[in-house]
Amino acid sequence: MHLLTTEDIHVAMVQETKLTDKSRDLTTPGYTLVRKDRVKDKGGGLAFLVKDNITFHTNPIPDPIKRNPNVEYQSITIHAVRLVTISHSRTSSPPTEMTTSSPVVTSTATMLTGTPMVNEEQDTRVTSQSRSSPDITLASPAILPYSSWKVESRLSSDHLPIIIKIKANITISEKSADKVYINFAKANWSGFKEYTETKFSKFPYPTNSIKGEKAFRKIMNQAAKKFIPKGRIKDVLHNIPTSAANKIKERDELRARQPGDACLNDLNKEINKEINEHRKQQWHEHLDKCEQESQKLWKTIKGICQPSKTAINTALKFDGKIVSENGKIVNLLNRQYTPPASKKPTKPFRRTIRKIKQKRANKVYSFTDAQVKEAIKVSKSSKSIGPDGISPIMLKHLGSNGMDFLAKLFNTTINTAIIPSIWKTGKIIPLLKPGKLIDKGKSYRPISLLCPAAKILEKLILPEVSAAVDLQDHQHGFRKHHSTATALLEVQHHIASNLNRKKPSHRTVLVALDLSPAFDTVDHEVILKDILHLELSDTLIKFLCSYLRGRQQYTVFRNCRSKYRTVRQGEPQGGVLSPSSSTST
Repeated sequence: MHLLTTEDIHVAMVQETKLTDKSRDLTTPGYTLVRKDRVKDKGGGLAFLVKDNITFHTNPIPDPIKRNPNVEYQSITIHAVRLVTISHSRTSSPPTEMTTSSPVVTSTATMLTGTPMVNEEQDTRVTSQSRSSPDITLASPAILPYSSWKVESRLSSDHLPIIIKIKANITISEKSADKVYINFAKANWSGFKEYTETKFSKFPYPTNSIKGEKAFRKIMNQAAKKFIPKGRIKDVLHNIPTSAANKIKERDELRARQPGDACLNDLNKEINKEINEHRKQQWHEHLDKCEQESQKLWKTIKGICQPSKTAINTALKFDGKIVSENGKIVNLLNRQYTPPASKKPTKPFRRTIRKIKQKRANKVYSFTDAQVKEAIKVSKSSKSIGPDGISPIMLKHLGSNGMDFLAKLFNTTINTAIIPSIWKTGKIIPLLKPGKLIDKGKSYRPISLLCPAAKILEKLILPEVSAAVDLQDHQHGFRKHHSTATALLEVQHHIASNLNRKKPSHRTVLVALDLSPAFDTVDHEVILKDILHLELSDTLIKFLCSYLRGRQQYTVFRNCRSKYRTVRQGEPQGGVLSPSSSTST
């Protein structure tokens, strides 16, 4: 990794990785590791190391090479540039001295007919007994004039690293991934509370929900900027002790002067021994700091057991088409996550909307700061940032003035049925499904983040909505004191009681239906019609209609943000009212 960073290598091709399907991915900060392990034995193996800010996609193995058991092949494409690494297994003992004209080398060149060599007359494998050049580089005629090729004397392997530079007027790198963090553990919550209390005390109570929400968001974001530390995550390499670093420098200098010196093997053994001892000592020190049942211990166990991280720069396939630009990928993902409207609004649906709009507020809601405080207290202390830049944990550190301001804002919103647009916006974060291919758009599931303040308002009106919804006795989902366990017990009791009847006993037929996009399949026409007939105040019915209609969402992926898309069908994922309103249909 030291060589990659010092030479600013964009893509590294590695042979003889000696990795198998049971080997864990190595830690490669700043780079994505793409492996092609050998299956038949423990030797061989190929890999690419691609910088995190370069988007790529893998290529299939050609059929002629698949049929050749002595050839290992791996290929990736970065925009219009195709990179291929090929390795021949040694089926027989090669000649002691090997050059670019040797049979093993020329057989490789014939696989890419008409492709000229980039190699210069330099040895690429140096031992104390021999010097040879079994490694060659081939380039297409279009980029050959802009390519340079040199051998480095660094690293401990007898196969010397080769650095190839292509001077071309093309941009292959995307914007760097947004590796930033918000350190809530070191937040100055007392300063945060004091600042927000002062600001809210000087601000008049909101009589307009749109302006009130903007003021609330501005104060919260200003307080977060002042009292919650933020920073960029640095790519940190593994520590190398000073003595080992000095010996690495000594080895590289000796190898540059005398590549076949017998002392190089001894130096490499000493370097590896010191680095291994240093890492072992660091690991023991880390374990000594992990107290029993502590968070640090569980994080350590999770780090050992969790699968390898998702590549952040792999091109994705949508309907069989490869897309490598992150800006296009994020918009395609957002389209994928936006439920399509099943039909155009019908006359009965427009009639239902008119009836709801014609209703007049017949109840004035007046939530108190104590009710708001209790709703915030029982909510989860999540650190996820919503579309408004606020996280739920920030709300838990509001003072009395902040709670009072929020209560007045809630009252204005529900009584006027005018909901701020950002409270009806979802922020989608795609996450890779376990065991799925990383280069498929369908392999990523959406996680929806909503504004925390909007979810608190939903929590306040949830009891009234739940009481009005008449649930069937056999329903076990989204109900207190019910779960999948109670549902299974009811089914088991039904089967057992029928079997225990006098002959002829009754049989039970079970049909299981799985609605995977359950919330996305809810029809607004059906749900608004049912809400209209619930025993709710006209004020709340108008609010629920406004809550459901006019929603939008955007997706954030690889430091890119998609365009907004209007949601015309389905319930908002992550919404507190979503289960209750959907079960009313």
